[in-house]
Amino acid sequence: MGSVKKSDVIRLTQTPNILPMPNDYHSYKIFPDMPHSSMVKVEGGRFMMGSDQKEDKNPLREVEVSSFYIGQYPVSQGLWERVMGNNPAFFQGNEQLPVEMISWYDALEFCNGLSEWVSLEAVYEIDKSKSEWLVKRKKEASGYRLPTEAEWEYAARGGKYSKA
Repeated sequence: MGSVKKSDVIRLTQTPNILPMPNDYHSYKIFPDMPHSSMVKVEGGRFMMGSDQKEDKNPLREVEVSSFYIGQYPVSQGLWERVMGNNPAFFQGNEQLPVEMISWYDALEFCNGLSEWVSLEAVYEIDKSKSEWLVKRKKEASGYRLPTEAEWEYAARGGKYSKA
């Protein structure tokens, strides 16, 4: 898979307006029997993203994000194994530990696998015919995906409740 770096942990994201459920849900579980499969709603809003430091490559700018659901916890080894049929994690022994030792491509395949597992449309089209895989995101697909950089930062700051 080329020089793809292994991720620390991943979280899932899903867009509320294409979910097969009412848009006013504040949280839900992908699998009711798995406590670490909870998704929570992050209300959309605006925030300042980037840096005001001159040497920074990402200048400070206002960004607007729509509402979305994000995994309350990192993807657990138990959830990964249920969907993918394996556990690539180095630190094993508890299915509630986050899965690690995966690439970005592995994370995309997991999102598609989970989407298909629960009968949603896969978000990513992945062409593996070349050494560098070609990935296209289907924006209107109903399945699970990785958060965008803006969604991740917005959620990590506390969403619309952030003081920053």
